[in-house]
Amino acid sequence: RYAQLSSRVAMAKIVVTVQKMTGEETVIEVDPQDKVSDIQNVVARDMGVPHLCQKLWINNGTGSMLRRANPGMGRKQEEIIAFLKPRDVAEVKAFARPPEVVYQMMFIVNYLLQTKSGEDNGWVACKRMMADTRGFLETLQQWHTTVQDVQSCEVEKAKKIVDKLAEDGKWSRKYFDRVSLLCGVLFDWVELAFKMHKAWHRPGDVCAVEMEDFQTVDTYLGDDGEPKIQVTLVADYKVVFERLDMGSQVEDALDTLQVIATKCPDQSLPALAKYLRSDTEWWRQKSLTIVQNAFQKGDLSMAEALAE
Repeated sequence: RYAQLSSRVAMAKIVVTVQKMTGEETVIEVDPQDKVSDIQNVVARDMGVPHLCQKLWINNGTGSMLRRANPGMGRKQEEIIAFLKPRDVAEVKAFARPPEVVYQMMFIVNYLLQTKSGEDNGWVACKRMMADTRGFLETLQQWHTTVQDVQSCEVEKAKKIVDKLAEDGKWSRKYFDRVSLLCGVLFDWVELAFKMHKAWHRPGDVCAVEMEDFQTVDTYLGDDGEPKIQVTLVADYKVVFERLDMGSQVEDALDTLQVIATKCPDQSLPALAKYLRSDTEWWRQKSLTIVQNAFQKGDLSMAEALAE
């Protein structure tokens, strides 16, 4: 298959070959300043993998590739934090004894900001970091401009907390969304911070690079300058069911489920059963449409799931 994203002809085109793990592939021609999201739209249309489930990997990634990605990640960090208000910080700062996941997230951020706590420690240090709620948000937005000065030893301390949370199955945005809007947003901020720091301080460790939907395509050109990019497509359904479980961005998740429901019925059917009982009419109708279109009448697993 062959698709062209843009009618612009002023710049040389980049040929992107996207290949599934099964070997199926499609070739897409793009302009250098087209977004990766434009590629994802074509992949969704031609390869049947919804945008939300796509992971696009470049297996021969380089440090310079990540360096080029840093400005885009910095802008994304700014956008992420712009969503927050000082009152969101004040809500967390008001905790006398915060939930454990809140405490862990704020300590991760404390290390990444290299906050000097003096004689303070523990939650006292975190509250001091947030003392000026507006200033705290501004510092988060501007972190990318000083990433080259962030000490690796502080990042390693933060990473150690993350690794422990991941080991316990708790390094996922859904765990933080449950307790605090601020911490849920900071999850995305921290993920970008680690990527940016690695690009600056450990470029030699790069072996594979995941394409970010907000980046321009020319970010991912190889060091040889050839206008070609080879991409491996991995379908990841986990994010869909996390959103449905949390009740977050449900419309997008249900639209995606309409495409993938029959590919993972053990997860799809219980999720659909939940939303068929929803108080929100659109969610109920959408779930009913998915069941009617994706599954045949008399499907035993469907009947069992909906009867629970």
